[in-house]
Amino acid sequence: MMRRTLSLMTAALLSVAVITCVAITAAYAATPFGGDDSGFVPPGGTKKGTVGACEIKESKILAHFIACGMKCHDDRAAGKLVDDTAEEACEETNVKGTGCADKYVKAIDKLTGCPACFDPVTPAVIWEDEGLDGFYSPTIYCDSTSGIPFGGDDGGFVPVAKSTVAKCETKVSKLNVMLIACTMNCHRLRASGKLADDTAEEACEETNVKGKGCRDKYNKAVAKLTGCPPCLDGSAVANLAESSTDAPDALDGLIYCASPSGAFVDGIAGF
Repeated sequence: MMRRTLSLMTAALLSVAVITCVAITAAYAATPFGGDDSGFVPPGGTKKGTVGACEIKESKILAHFIACGMKCHDDRAAGKLVDDTAEEACEETNVKGTGCADKYVKAIDKLTGCPACFDPVTPAVIWEDEGLDGFYSPTIYCDSTSGIPFGGDDGGFVPVAKSTVAKCETKVSKLNVMLIACTMNCHRLRASGKLADDTAEEACEETNVKGKGCRDKYNKAVAKLTGCPPCLDGSAVANLAESSTDAPDALDGLIYCASPSGAFVDGIAGF
C-alpha cells in the first residue's frame, strides 16, 4: 500500500517538476563514505543551493517519517489506535492529510537542487515494507501473550495493556527511533565534513572510548529496562538499525547518491 501511495503521489509531483525545471548538467567528483557505509560525501559541500543541501534535508525528512511510523505502531500497541485500519491511516495517507506518508510527500515536494539520482520514493518504501513492518515491528513487539496480532502487513502482537512487557517493548521502540536518528545524524556530519573520515563516523555511530557513540547511548538505556519478554533482544534491534542505514542499498546510499564517476543533473526544480 505504501509503495502505491508514494509512487502515485510522487509521480504527479515529478510530472510538474519535469515541465517546470531548467536542467543544469555538471560532473563532480565525490568521496565514498567508506567502511560499511554506502553513499558518497556530497560534491560541492552542503551549503544552501548545493546538491548536498538537498541530500541533508532529505535525510532529516526521512528521519521524521521513520519516527512518525514507529509512533503509529506504539499507539497501536497502547490501544490508542483500535485496529489495523486505524494504524494504516496513521502511517500512510488519510482524508485529513495527516498520515506519515502525507507529511513525507508534502516535505519532499519542497526540495530543490537535488541530483538526478535522487529518488524520494524508494527510501520511504524500503523503510515501510522492509523496515517498519517487515522487521522492527515483529522484533520489538514480539510477545504473543495477548494473542492479538497487529494485523494487516504489520508483524508482531499488541502487548497486554499496561503490562510491564508493554512498557518495555514501547520503550525499546522509542530507543530504536533515537538510535536511527542518531546514526543518520552521524551520516549528516560526515556528509557536511564535520567528521573527517569513516573512522570518525563509525566512532559517532557505534561505541567509542568516551562512551558517547549512538550505540553506547542505546546500550546504556536498554540495560536499565525491566520487565522485558524473553523474545525481545535489544542487540538484534540495534543491529537492524545499523543494517538499515549502513548496508549497501540501505538508506544512506539512497540519500547520498551523487556518483563519483559520472555526470548528474543539478538544480532540478522540486527535486
